[in-house]
Amino acid sequence: MSGLELVAKLPGHSEPAWCVAWNPTRPLLASCSTDKTVRLYSYHFPGHTPSGDTGKPVFQFLAEIPTAHKRTIRSIAWSPSGRTLATASFDSTVGVWEEVIDSAEGIDGAEHTDDEDGDVNMQSGSPVEWECVTTLEGHESECKSVGYSSDGALLASCSRDKSVWIWEVQPDSDFECISVMMEHTQDVKALAWHPKEEILASASYDASILLFADDPDADWGPFQKLQPSLPAQNPDVSPHLKDHPSRPAVAMETAGEDDDADQFVVPPLKEPETIWSLAFSPCGMYLASGGDNGGIRIWARGGHSTEARWTEVAHYQAHDPRACFSVSWQESAESAEQDLGRLASTGGDGSILVWRVTKTDETVLTSQLSNPVNKISMTVIAIHTQAHDIHDINSIAWCKRLVPEDANEGSASFERAQLARQRTRGLLATAADDGSVKVWRSNV
Repeated sequence: MSGLELVAKLPGHSEPAWCVAWNPTRPLLASCSTDKTVRLYSYHFPGHTPSGDTGKPVFQFLAEIPTAHKRTIRSIAWSPSGRTLATASFDSTVGVWEEVIDSAEGIDGAEHTDDEDGDVNMQSGSPVEWECVTTLEGHESECKSVGYSSDGALLASCSRDKSVWIWEVQPDSDFECISVMMEHTQDVKALAWHPKEEILASASYDASILLFADDPDADWGPFQKLQPSLPAQNPDVSPHLKDHPSRPAVAMETAGEDDDADQFVVPPLKEPETIWSLAFSPCGMYLASGGDNGGIRIWARGGHSTEARWTEVAHYQAHDPRACFSVSWQESAESAEQDLGRLASTGGDGSILVWRVTKTDETVLTSQLSNPVNKISMTVIAIHTQAHDIHDINSIAWCKRLVPEDANEGSASFERAQLARQRTRGLLATAADDGSVKVWRSNV
């Protein structure tokens, strides 16, 4: 088996779909598209099956937000509270959306019921409406990515105009631009916030990653520039995938009929390359990036201070010869210290790869680091090729349910949130050039 199960194919967009984003506190999935709309899907678990598990989640189309953006919506991001949604558009603006609250039908404008296990089931009642509470202007060209900081206090956006903007979230849906950073020399493709700290990473067509932090004595600015340098190495493949027909094409380029015939061929290093995607590890000590040559690079942090230096510790071939457009990192259900979680990747080859990422005992110390860092190893544990038929896949995202800040430990809402985290673990969503959105479940 491939290790990935198709859970749902959702009613898609009329033009290419660019991004998917799971609401962190509610059973909602959002997608955006060249058709200038955002589509929202709700889901619930129908209850226990005779075998004792909860079965597949059931998805339904909930609403379409006709955003009034004049061009493609390239990126979307939920706030940590799950109450607002940000949209980044090629019309150079960022929209911030909130659901219209109808007190007659509950806090979310739709009828809510609890299923057997206490998760929220958003039934289709009156039409769900969302309103644009703020439009952020200032970029001079296409906005490519948007994202909230881990505490929701900041919103970042980036653009083809080579800039990264940071906005402070204020009461009553107000936003104040507190920094405009112009250190990239080309189009800025992607952003990623650190999961625990106010550190922002940006990736660019200029083949670099910049790490930004707030200097208490000055302003926001970059404290390190990362540039890929390592050649690609051969990824390990889980034994149950060795002979699977969905094994990626790069894995079948063997060296011959000898003992090494089942190994990946290492292609020559091709630099520089556009960096398309970023994802921090759940622990915050590693950063993954996906590049134009199809590889995944892992960067390690050499300390716990805000401005601790980072260094490249691994480069694995993944989606060669096409680009790796999207990566997403989920914490592991296991408690082993060496286990860094599961990394999902996708790209122009139309395949989905799920990787087990582990920290090794081997360390590396470079001139950039004051302390040695642990190297990592990555093993492909799930594969699905042609996941959207012949189409490029532009976005992949793990479902990461959070416990709301106002949920007290031991309360019913806290227990429901914990249960939702458990049941949604392993769910993945993808969006592709054919406009479709699919939901998958990783079984490994």
